[in-house]
Amino acid sequence: MVYRLVYNLYQYGLPDRLVRIIRNYLSNCTFRYRFEGTVSSSKRIRAGVPQGSVLFPTFFSLYTNDIAIPAKSGVTKLALFADDTALFTTSTSMKVLTRRLQSATTTLVVWFTKWRIEVNADKSALRQ
Repeated sequence: MVYRLVYNLYQYGLPDRLVRIIRNYLSNCTFRYRFEGTVSSSKRIRAGVPQGSVLFPTFFSLYTNDIAIPAKSGVTKLALFADDTALFTTSTSMKVLTRRLQSATTTLVVWFTKWRIEVNADKSALRQ
């Protein structure tokens, strides 16, 4: 995770000193989780950015800013806010809607898999 974010920060033209500060801040971050009253041992964050930090929305946006939907998907658009992602399109044909959204979803799945971002299927829905 840190390497991808650092790469993006340099691509955006941030000064080396600032990138190093951010890299040091994110290096060796750990997390723990609680399940039914039991707390796990600390685990190292190996992908993504640490949640719960006031900087999380900014880091996540910088981490995911290059998500793109291919031109062949037509008028399908992508909206990002913090760690929420939405695809939307319009058509009078359900067949066209399905094809456009499936194409864009397939592209996103490939991108998310490559950059080790998990999608919560329980929070995913088609809204009409």
